[in-house]
Amino acid sequence: MLHVRWLSGEELATLPLEGLRDIRSVKQVLHKEHGLPPRFRQRLLLGGGSVEDAVEVDASMNMQLVLLAFSDTSQEGALQMVRFAESGDTKEVEALLQLPQDPDLACLRHQRPLSRAARQGHTAVVHLLLEAKAGLNLGNGDGTTALMYSAFYGHEEVTRVLLDAGADPNVLRNDGASACLGAAYQGYLEIVRMLLEASADKDSARNDGATVLMVACYQGHAEVVRLLTEVRASLDRADFAQSTALMCASQEGYLETVRLLLRAGAKKDLADTEGTTALLLACHDGHLEVARLLLEARAQTDPRNVEGITPLMIAARDGNAAIVRLLLEAGADTGLLDSSGKTALQEAALEGHHDVVQLLRAKRPRSE
Repeated sequence: MLHVRWLSGEELATLPLEGLRDIRSVKQVLHKEHGLPPRFRQRLLLGGGSVEDAVEVDASMNMQLVLLAFSDTSQEGALQMVRFAESGDTKEVEALLQLPQDPDLACLRHQRPLSRAARQGHTAVVHLLLEAKAGLNLGNGDGTTALMYSAFYGHEEVTRVLLDAGADPNVLRNDGASACLGAAYQGYLEIVRMLLEASADKDSARNDGATVLMVACYQGHAEVVRLLTEVRASLDRADFAQSTALMCASQEGYLETVRLLLRAGAKKDLADTEGTTALLLACHDGHLEVARLLLEARAQTDPRNVEGITPLMIAARDGNAAIVRLLLEAGADTGLLDSSGKTALQEAALEGHHDVVQLLRAKRPRSE
C-alpha cells in the first residue's frame, strides 16, 4: 500500500499499488477518487523534495501532499501557452501547466489554449488541457468554442474527444452559429452525425435565420442534406428574407439536393419577401434540370414575384431557349404582363433573342 499524507501529517489516502505505475498515476487517482485538483496543482514530497511525475512508485514511499494555487501569469505568459497549444507542442504546454498556469487564461481577442489546439486538430494537446480542466464551453471574442473550431475545421478525432468530455453542442457563437451549423456549411458529414448523436439542435439557426439545413443546401452538400432529412430537420423553415432550403438549393443549381428536399416533402411554391419561388430562382440562374425537376413535382408554372415577373419572362429576357421551351411544354402562360406591362414575348424581343421570340409566337396565350 502507498500512504499519502498532508504536510500536517494527517493521512489523506492509502492507495493499493495495483495500477499505479508512477507519480503521475498517483496524482490522477487522487484527483479522480479523492476530489483533489488536477495533477498539475499537486506536489508530492519525499524526503523534503518534490517528486517528478515520471518517477516509479513503490510501497516504501511515504509521501506528503501540497496543493498549489495558479501562478501569477502575464499576458505574455498567457500568449505563450496559446502559441504552444496552437503549434501542438505538448512538452511546452505540459511545462506551463506544471507551474501551475491556469489553462483558461486568455490572451488577445480572448483566445484560449484549448480553442487554438482544437482549431489545429492537436488531439494530444487537447487531452492535456482537458486533464487540466480547461473550460470546455468557453468562447473567444466572437463566442467560438473549442468544439466549434474542431467542427468548423473538420477535425473528427478532436470533436469526438470534446464531446466525450462533455462539450455542449448547442452553445452558440455571437452570430448564432452552432458547431453543427458550421460543420454542415463545410460539408463534414461525420462531424454533423457526431453532433446530432450528441443531441445537437438539428434546426439551430444563425442570427439571420439561416438553419443547419439551409447552409448545407446553399453549399450543395447532398449527403449532409440527406442526413438532416433523415433526422427530420425542418424542411420549410425560412430565414429573415423568407428564403427556404429548397430556394437555396434551386438558386445554386444543386440537382441532387433539390431532389432530396422534394422527396422529403419540402413545399415547392413558398415565396421569399420578394415573391420569388424556387422555380423563379432556378430559371433566373439558368438551371434547366432543376427547373424540370420542380415542374415534374408540380410546382406552379406561373408564380409572380413582387414585380409581376414569371419564370417564363425571366427565361425569355435571358434568352434561355431551353428553359422557355420547358416552361411552354408545362403550360406557362405567354399572355401574362409584368408590373411594367410587358409580356415574355416583348422581353425577348427587346433583348434581341430571335429564337425565343419564335418559340413564344408559336404558343397561344392562355390569358387571352
